[in-house]
Amino acid sequence: LAYLVLLGRERGENFAPFWNELQRRAQVDGRLTHFKPTAEVKNAMPSVGQERFVTALGLRVLHALNPDDTRIGGVIRYLMVNRTDNYWGNTRDTAWVLEAFTELQRFTDTEEKMT
Repeated sequence: LAYLVLLGRERGENFAPFWNELQRRAQVDGRLTHFKPTAEVKNAMPSVGQERFVTALGLRVLHALNPDDTRIGGVIRYLMVNRTDNYWGNTRDTAWVLEAFTELQRFTDTEEKMT
């Protein structure tokens, strides 16, 4: 879903159905927000950490579509709470989380340079 949203946005196509479904999968638990993996993800990647992986990808989509989205803080909190020491369960999840954080930081740095 996340890739379909990003691809549709990039190509100027209607990505609203995918975006709506992705938003429906956002789970809010107090101040934490995360995304549930689809059955396809669960079958393709039958390992722990699927929620960390899809939440990191969801973070990238939220930020790409609206950097001011109020859910971004909750997603970051979820990812930080769900880490073990300095990593996120396995190398795949750690890479995806760090890439999402890097994307946010790159945008913040660019925004600060423009002001």
